[in-house]
Amino acid sequence: MTDFGLAKRLEGDGGLTLTGAVMGTPQYMAPEQAAGKVRQLTTAADVYALGAILYHLLTGQPPFQGSSSVEILRQVLENDPRPPRALVPGLDQDLESICLKCLEKEPERRYGSAENLAEDLERWSRHEPVSARPITTVQRAVKWARRRPAIAGLAAAVVVVAVAGFAATLWQLRQANLARADAEQRAEAEARAHQESEKAKTAAQQSAEIAEAVNKFLTDDILARGNPGREVDGSLTVRQAVLEAAGKIQSRFTNQPLVEASIRYTVGDSLMMMGEWAQAPEHLEIALKLQRAGFGPDHADTLKTMHELSRAYRRVNRLDEALAVSQELLERTLKLKGEKAIKLVTIYGNHGSIYSMKGDLNRALELKLQGWQLSRELGLNEGFGDTVVATDIGGLYARQGKLDEAMDILEKSMSVQTKRRGSDYIYTLVTMRVLADLYARKGMTNQAYNLTREVMALSIKSLGESNVETILAMGAMVEQHKRRGEWDEAEALNRRTLELREKQMGAAHQATLQNLASLAGLLLRRGAYAEAEPLYKRYFELLPPKAEWNPGWIKDEWVVAWRNNFVDAVMHQGRLALAQKDFTTAETKLEEAWRLNQENQNLPRSKQIAGLFHQLYKTWNKPDKAVEWADKLPKPADP
Repeated sequence: MTDFGLAKRLEGDGGLTLTGAVMGTPQYMAPEQAAGKVRQLTTAADVYALGAILYHLLTGQPPFQGSSSVEILRQVLENDPRPPRALVPGLDQDLESICLKCLEKEPERRYGSAENLAEDLERWSRHEPVSARPITTVQRAVKWARRRPAIAGLAAAVVVVAVAGFAATLWQLRQANLARADAEQRAEAEARAHQESEKAKTAAQQSAEIAEAVNKFLTDDILARGNPGREVDGSLTVRQAVLEAAGKIQSRFTNQPLVEASIRYTVGDSLMMMGEWAQAPEHLEIALKLQRAGFGPDHADTLKTMHELSRAYRRVNRLDEALAVSQELLERTLKLKGEKAIKLVTIYGNHGSIYSMKGDLNRALELKLQGWQLSRELGLNEGFGDTVVATDIGGLYARQGKLDEAMDILEKSMSVQTKRRGSDYIYTLVTMRVLADLYARKGMTNQAYNLTREVMALSIKSLGESNVETILAMGAMVEQHKRRGEWDEAEALNRRTLELREKQMGAAHQATLQNLASLAGLLLRRGAYAEAEPLYKRYFELLPPKAEWNPGWIKDEWVVAWRNNFVDAVMHQGRLALAQKDFTTAETKLEEAWRLNQENQNLPRSKQIAGLFHQLYKTWNKPDKAVEWADKLPKPADP
């Protein structure tokens, strides 16, 4: 395999056979097979597949390409492949005709069998006329001459002698000049074609060498670490194997920059998928630098790495860098592929997510809607559009307080995904979880509880308990138990999610710290102050510097809330001197957070901080201050 990675996204890979889809690889699937007409399949479908393979061998690419299986299948049904000679100008015309005859849309217009195809290829190899297309008399004569050069040479000599007596005319001289010019042009064209062919061969060989080196590295340095036949650490995780292998890259591929670039991309992508966001940018930055130098800025691999690097920057809150890379990627893609390029859907989506994290929800929504509209124009999901982007739009509507609009698009997105992919598909589960949280916000407690429970059960069954999405679903279920006062169930599930996080990512990972603080808060709520205090203490001991915070796991107001809770736990155990110091720290942090949110006009978060101020002064035994901040909280009658 030449596109092998440790962690793979589950959407958008048009080169693989998909579970629950029309069986077959889309690029090599006959139109009747792509249309699902199983009962109409004959050997003509096999002839088509052979033609597609021949096309790939001749041109270096399949007849149809796209960023998703749906897009490729649409092209198979509706479009004709580009003539191979348009991609490889020096290609023999008869060979092109054989290839295109195999790829006819109507089965009856293809070769009747693979044997017929083989016979035509044999004729071509012997320079005989092929059946793929009718040839002219001149073309037939040329082929005859190529098969019988001695006889043809003698005949040509006779013709030359016969014509020599008429060689004095100006018209013949002009024709000779024209013929010579035409021959020179053909020679130049053939030379250019040869150069292009050699260039294509070099690129293909280079790609093969890169793929072989990448696979060998992954097999020897990562996968083999878990081979039970070898003496390895039994506690080794995939995460540890990837991190250990990543340290060997520079020394292993010093003189192979493009191989190093490909491996660093794979490692960076794998780290992203495992939640090791802080370490991914380093590998992706090096990969992009090497690909810019070796491939150029507009090469497909360079653009792919730019997109992943922008996502990595976004994940570690390096938003200005993420925006700069994403903006360049957007501009290059528009220039190269035009406004209808399907890759723009994901680029617009990432661009919008960056603005969302920067607090510009209006710009974020504008970009997400632009990407979604493009996906609808391209006919994705029968005109509904990209469901992942639709789910993001629903989340943005919810953050803006537009709960009805959010619920409408999320329910439609869930319905489309369930119908097309099933309820256990990972992005269906993400949409269901976001929708369940929205139900809870709208006071639809039973719907929220039941949907969250369903998401958790499906996630455990289809993805496994250790999957990131499963752990998120379990965390959402903890909140549902807490809302219903089911404290024993909430605590047990919270402890299990913390155990999974520690095993999967380590105790110091920011996602693990979030689970730790959640458990501490639950224990505090239950009055278990002595148990909550060491958990909060451990949280602050492991908390990384603020510059490294990922906003998905750590935010200012959350840290202030946890410190406030820590003080509460200390006070209830009678250690007031220590509590006083932490009260002052919490007050300072809250004042800073309030100022920043007022500047950004983030009303929902400002209300949350006001609530934290109220709780802080109430716990601190400063009733006047507590009342002052209580007045800034939304009243029950507020919308």
